[in-house]
Amino acid sequence: MTRRIQMRVGHGDVEFVLDTGSSQLSAKGHGCQWTNCGGDSCNTKACPCGVDASGKERTDCSLHYYKPAGRALKPGEGGAGMSTVLTYGSQEDTVSHYYDIVALPHVTMPCQLEMNTPRSAMKTSEYHSLGNVVVHRVSHIEGTSSSNLLGLACPSHNESTDAGSHVVLQKLFGGYDAQWSIIIRPTGGWWAMGSLPCFPNTKYMPLVNPPEFNQFVTKFYIVPIRSIAVGFNQHSLKTLSRADTPKFCLIDTGTTLTYGSPRLGAALKKKRWDERKSYFQIELGDKKNHVTITYSPAQMRDPDYPDSSVLQAEHGRTLDDFDTIFPAGTCLLFGIFMMRNCYWEFDLAQERVGIQELPPLK
Repeated sequence: MTRRIQMRVGHGDVEFVLDTGSSQLSAKGHGCQWTNCGGDSCNTKACPCGVDASGKERTDCSLHYYKPAGRALKPGEGGAGMSTVLTYGSQEDTVSHYYDIVALPHVTMPCQLEMNTPRSAMKTSEYHSLGNVVVHRVSHIEGTSSSNLLGLACPSHNESTDAGSHVVLQKLFGGYDAQWSIIIRPTGGWWAMGSLPCFPNTKYMPLVNPPEFNQFVTKFYIVPIRSIAVGFNQHSLKTLSRADTPKFCLIDTGTTLTYGSPRLGAALKKKRWDERKSYFQIELGDKKNHVTITYSPAQMRDPDYPDSSVLQAEHGRTLDDFDTIFPAGTCLLFGIFMMRNCYWEFDLAQERVGIQELPPLK
C-alpha cells in the first residue's frame, strides 16, 4: 500500500507523502540529519530519501534529495512563514525556505490500469510544470517520522493570495476551485489533478466546516457521519446509537491508522466489536447525499500487525490526547489504510468528496 508520489522539485526527483492534514511542501535536502530517540538513547543518521521500485529503502540519495533551483527566501518573505521550525505531531523539522518550481510526471493511463493499479509504477521522462511554490528545505528532523510532505489541505478563505502562497493547493492546483483524485491499492496507486474519467458510479457527499474545528489553522477535509455499525457478518450489523457515533469524519491521508475517541471504543465494545472477527460499516454524508462502505475483518486488519485492526479507539491504543486535540466525541480521524480499494475525488469547487469502491485485486 502506498500514499507516495514522486515529483520534480528544483533539480531533484523527490518522493512525497500525500498529506491532507497539512497545506505545505517540505522536502529533505542534502546533508539532512534525522534524530530519533527511544528510551534513554538517541540515534542520528542521514535522512532517508524514499524507497526504490522493489519497496526497499534507497541507498543512493543523490538524485532524490531536494536540490534548490529557485531563490532562497528570508523568514516571512513571499508567504514563507516566520518559523524555521515546523512541527507535525511528534516530528519537528528544521527548515529554510525557497521559491522553486514544481513539476509532475506526465502519464496517460487507460481505464483498465486505473481500475487495477499495476505493481510497478510507470516511468516517464516527460514532466508537466505546475509553477512555483514555497518549498521548506529540511536540514534536520527530530522525531519518529522522516517523510517529505506534499500538503493537500484545503486553502483557507481567510488568507490572501500573498499570505497563502505557501499553500500548495491554492498556489498550484487551482485554490478554491481545486479538484484532485486518488486511488489507493495495497500494491500501489494513482494520484491525479482533476477527476479521473473511469469512475461513473462515484457517489458524492458534502464537505463541511464545523465550528468545532475553527481552532485549527489547517482547513481539513471533513464529511458528516450518518452511522456506524458492526457485526460478525454483513447481515447482522448492529448500529451504534447516535449519541455514541462521531458526528464528523476527518480524512487524513498523512495518517496510516484510523483513530477515534475512547467513547467510540466503549460503544464498539458494547456492540461486541472484535477487531479480528467483526465487520465494520460506515455511512458518510448527509440524508440526501451519502456513501456506505463496508469492511470485512480482513480489510480491517493492520498489515504491519495482523492481530490488530486499523481502527483504534480504546484507552492506551488511540492517540493519547485524542479528546484534547479534537472536540470530545465528535470526530473520527480517518487514515489512509481505510481509504484502500476505493477511488476518492476531492472537489473544492463543488465542496464535495466522491467515492467509488473498486473490485478486489486479482
